[in-house]
Amino acid sequence: MNIIEKSKQLLIYLLLFLLPLISCSVTHTVSGTIAGLANDTLYISLEASDSLGNQIYDTFITDTIVMKNNRFAFDIENGFFTMVRIIPAVGPAKILKSGMFSGYDSDYIILFVDKGEKVKIDANYDGKVVEYTLKGTPLAEKYSEYRNTLFEHQRKRADALREIGRLRSAGEPLVKGQAMLKVAMDSIRHIIAGFIDDNLNSPLTPYILLYNNMNDFDILISYKDKLRAEALKHPLAKEYLSYVKYAENSDEYKQEEMRKEKAFLELKGKQAPDFTLKTIDGKDITLSSFKGKYVVLDFWGSWCGWCLESMPKLLEYHKKYSQNIVIVAIACYDKESKWRKAVSDFKMDGLINVFDADNVVSNLYNITGYPTQVLITPEGIAEPFAADELYERLDQLFGNKH
Repeated sequence: MNIIEKSKQLLIYLLLFLLPLISCSVTHTVSGTIAGLANDTLYISLEASDSLGNQIYDTFITDTIVMKNNRFAFDIENGFFTMVRIIPAVGPAKILKSGMFSGYDSDYIILFVDKGEKVKIDANYDGKVVEYTLKGTPLAEKYSEYRNTLFEHQRKRADALREIGRLRSAGEPLVKGQAMLKVAMDSIRHIIAGFIDDNLNSPLTPYILLYNNMNDFDILISYKDKLRAEALKHPLAKEYLSYVKYAENSDEYKQEEMRKEKAFLELKGKQAPDFTLKTIDGKDITLSSFKGKYVVLDFWGSWCGWCLESMPKLLEYHKKYSQNIVIVAIACYDKESKWRKAVSDFKMDGLINVFDADNVVSNLYNITGYPTQVLITPEGIAEPFAADELYERLDQLFGNKH
């Protein structure tokens, strides 16, 4: 064999070696590697809608691909923003006969691509979760960053579920496994809630909010006015907005809102419900401790534009009637760090600032909109108000004394 033939043979070997690498390069819409799987088959699920809102795909599983040396690649040519799920055929997610699949979101890969975009995946299945990193677009990388904050706690969830299964099989009490599961789930919920509150302008937030609160109309609706325009205009917000519209127009929700509004107005002339909350400096305050004084309860939030817009007037009236009233500013549906910043930015330190962490007091008073005020008389009797009615009432009570 001469040197030319040897060179040709070497070139052929080199091409054969590089072919799998080339096939998984970023020339494809989605490409990458998944290590740790016992099977090389992947199911692909695509979700996309056209400009009229019509679903492009009518099956849950859109395609099936086979990896080679843990590598895969495929193209998406629909021309629309698309949600992609990559589900290992042998893994924690279950593929049903209907083509639907069930499992936690840590059981498969989720990503989003728009027309012309390319995303690369580096994934590994460790027997508990499919952990992955996404590269290629700002949205993919932001979602990857979010997912990576959850994997450790999702592993603990998997451990807890296995422990519950072991205890059940052994006929033993499930208490230990349930305690493990609670710790894991509390951590997961805390991280998700933190991401939502810290990223109100991100297109990912409406999706994450809906995915994790699908059965809680109150939470979904409460964020409609918090989310920024850039988040709500994105295709990822379509399903969230549809869900909120359905919730707001559902008879069940309307009836509940009407019940709350009626209950709020019926507070007038009744004893104000007592409560205890922590102040901004960590002290407990109880409403009944202010008996003998006029108290204004201001239900607000740092996320609420109208609350912030009207705050200067509330502070003006506090200064005007500081000898006559106590104002308790109750932060609702808020994030503590943002609440503290708003208190500082608006110089609210003259008010009694409290944090309604679980919205217990907001629900106790049947608050349906923000800001809302309730005046409590020295005898502890409630007078609920809307809009600027409170200030007219304060002027009636104290205006002739100044």
